[in-house]
Amino acid sequence: MGLTILSLGDGSCSLRMHVRGEMANGFGIAHGAIMFALADSAMAFAANNGEQVVVTLSNAISYSVAVDVGDELVASVARQSRSGRTETYTATVVRNNTDTVAVLVGVTSRTKTNHDHGSS
Repeated sequence: MGLTILSLGDGSCSLRMHVRGEMANGFGIAHGAIMFALADSAMAFAANNGEQVVVTLSNAISYSVAVDVGDELVASVARQSRSGRTETYTATVVRNNTDTVAVLVGVTSRTKTNHDHGSS
């Protein structure tokens, strides 16, 4: 997808991508799945920035503006709440530093499995 990490912190992340021609749907605008994948990826980075593996339980996304080929998208996500092993995140996708084009709300769960950082 050509993602670039702009920032990464505990429970937060910003990713950038440029919309390419192969990301367009039959109407010549960016497929909604592209914005979903960008926002979901930002959430995954934010949630998995600790020791334990975090998985998604649910996501819901709303689209407000069409996105064109050539647009730059930035997804910024922040953890909104934490209760036990469950966390809620909100990701906002902005086009060309001006228009909010999508908002994703996701719920995750921390597993009991730690990330394998290549150590034996």
